Amino acid sequence: MSHKQGLDPRAKRSREWLSNALLELIKEKDYQKISITDITDRAGLSRPTFYLHYKSKNELLMDHIDSIFHPIMELYYRMKDASDIEQPGVFTMTKIFVAIGENAEIFRTALQAGADNLLILRLHEYNQEYLYNLARHCEMVIHPKVIQLTSRYMAGAFVTTFRNWLEDPHRATPEQMGAYLSRITIGLLRVAICNGELNDIFD
Repeated sequence: MSHKQGLDPRAKRSREWLSNALLELIKEKDYQKISITDITDRAGLSRPTFYLHYKSKNELLMDHIDSIFHPIMELYYRMKDASDIEQPGVFTMTKIFVAIGENAEIFRTALQAGADNLLILRLHEYNQEYLYNLARHCEMVIHPKVIQLTSRYMAGAFVTTFRNWLEDPHRATPEQMGAYLSRITIGLLRVAICNGELNDIFD
């Protein structure tokens, strides 16, 4: 389910106008200099309307990033019961790099604005879903602490990789990065999770 489904049409329209206004302004001026008034003036909405939907421009920015990530994760959820547990992960990671490449300016802005922790939180949520699904496929009961710490570790590593990739003028293709990051994480995780190698640490 989309994170914007369930909103009434007027609220959804207001959010879209605010998001579009912020994206336009990012192309014109430094993100730190964009005010809430700048956003509402560009969107043709009032400040109270902005605060009806968002607490800050960072929250508005993350809502837009969620709208980029969410369709990818919906595809993953539809694929996650495949017999080959690795294939959905490789597919999803490649799609994420493609999306980041297509929206490079937005992600650079988010990282420059100090939204690393927000990105890590989102990826942490997605990683938990993947790890629980991996454990289910392996028919293993995994200690909750293993899931929590591993998913956060992965999220932090992914965000650092995204940042370095976006800053690289000779960067690899999204497909290459998706394959690379998948191979160095999924294979190792499958062994560790399926063999229960991490459980005894917290027993």
